[in-house]
Order: sequence, then structure tokens, then C-alpha cells
Amino acid sequence: MTVNTHAHAPLPTHTKASSSPSTTEALTISKGTTKIKISTGTLLTFPLPLLSPFDTLTHLDLSNNPSLSHLPASIARLHKLKIAFFSSCAFTTFPAALSQCRSLEMVAFKSNGMVSIPEHAFPRKLRWLILTDNRLQELPKSIGLCAGLQKCMLAGNRLRGLPGEMSRCRKLGLLRLSGNQLGEVPEWVWGLPELSFLSWAGNPCLVGGGGSGGGNGSGNGSGGDETVLEDIAWEDLEIQHVLGEGASGVISKGIWKRSSSPSPSPDQAKTPDVDLPVAVKVFKGALTSDGSPL
Repeated sequence: MTVNTHAHAPLPTHTKASSSPSTTEALTISKGTTKIKISTGTLLTFPLPLLSPFDTLTHLDLSNNPSLSHLPASIARLHKLKIAFFSSCAFTTFPAALSQCRSLEMVAFKSNGMVSIPEHAFPRKLRWLILTDNRLQELPKSIGLCAGLQKCMLAGNRLRGLPGEMSRCRKLGLLRLSGNQLGEVPEWVWGLPELSFLSWAGNPCLVGGGGSGGGNGSGNGSGGDETVLEDIAWEDLEIQHVLGEGASGVISKGIWKRSSSPSPSPDQAKTPDVDLPVAVKVFKGALTSDGSPL
């Protein structure tokens, strides 16, 4: 079931609230509520009434509350919670209380100014971890205990390395590392059996080809390829119809008009002098889950 509410009425099963903090704290949550979203921008603390549907709530979204910075230990009562979003809040430390939510699989703390993550703060069933646009310099070694981790979004932080224990995350299929301070991409990354998407542009390891993975931000796992990708001028692209749109940008089908492109420099990859079909992504903002478009 789903709840929509705006102010003073009890919340049904799928709740969206646009009320003041005092009103939110006074809300009565209906029995059987499965999803709650409160993105009013006015929450100062976690409203304890949100714990009432502890045996049914699966989705909690408190994003866009810039004064919200802590969670109560009692959030562990939400034993069926699978999705928790706290993006654009003020959590400078990842709340360890979430590790006790035994069903939690998807967590987002994008754009929080987060600087630290305690050891063993991650829930063991974690599958998606979204920490884009924070100030993290390191990850806890205990991330290696998240055996089911599939998607890990870390772009736009200050990471200088990845813990070796993360190599145990054998289900990892997507890893976004762009816009950090990585001196290298660890060798174990190339051995992850299910990894199908890796981004690491905008790291020191790409300056002068230093570190594993070469110099182009999208390697094939060889660790020693320093081929420089060819620059493409915007006027050499013919943009056609839109293929899809996501939170970070719009992707369109295009044609790279190779016949009108100048010859590449000697250190750039050479491709046949024929027009090629391409996908062109136009970013919406300065920093996305893909990193910086600059």
C-alpha cells in the first residue's frame, strides 16, 4: 500500500509530507505503512513516530533536510527496512545505527559533507551504496564484509585508496571512483568477476599515466595500457534522437563524423577514417555519480 499526506492527517501506507518539523513530529503513522518520504527541508531531528510501522516499513526517504545529522539507535527497530535515502542532509559521519537494520540493502548519503565512516557501520545485506559528493578520504576495512555489494558510487570524494578487504565484494558490478585522489586503481579491481562498469576519471593516477589502469579513465583490466583516447571536437558530432535520461544527464544517439576530424596526435588512439555511431551524454550538473564532466 501507499501513503500520501500533507500536514495534520494520520499517514496512510505510502507517505509524502510537506509539513513543518513540529507538525511532522506530531504525525500518527498508519498501521501497515510501507513507504515514507519527508523532504520538507525543515527536519531538525529524526521524528520518532516514523518507527511506529516497524514491522511493515521498507522504504524511508528523508533526503533534502539540510539540518538532519543524526539517527537514533532505535532505528534498528525497522527490521524490514530495505531502502534508506538521506541525500542532501548533514551527516558528517555515517550512522553506525544502520548496521543493525538487518534487511537494509540500499543506502544513499549523497552530498552530505560526510568525512568519516566507522568500522562495521554498513549493514551486512548492503547491495547499493551511494556516497557521491562527500569528503571521504578512506573507507572502512569492514566494507569487505558486504559480500552482496553490487553497486558502489564514490565519485566526488577525497579517497586516496581503497581497502584491500574490498576485494571480497565479489558481486560488485558497478564501481564509480571518478573525482577522487587515487594514485592508482588497485590490481584486485580488475579481478572482480562481475565488474562491468568502472569509472575513475579525474584522479591523480590519470595525470601522466601514473598508477594502474593507464591514462584514459576506462580501462580493460590490463593495468598497463597507457593509450590516450582521441579528443573529439563537438562540431564533429551529429546529435540525433534521445536514448535515455537519468539523474546525471541526457544520453542521445549520435554520429562521430570521422571524415571531417583532423588526424590524431601520435600518442592518441587511431581509428579508421569512417563515420561511427556513438552515444553522447550531456551532463546536467557540475558533479554527478559519473564524476565531473569537466
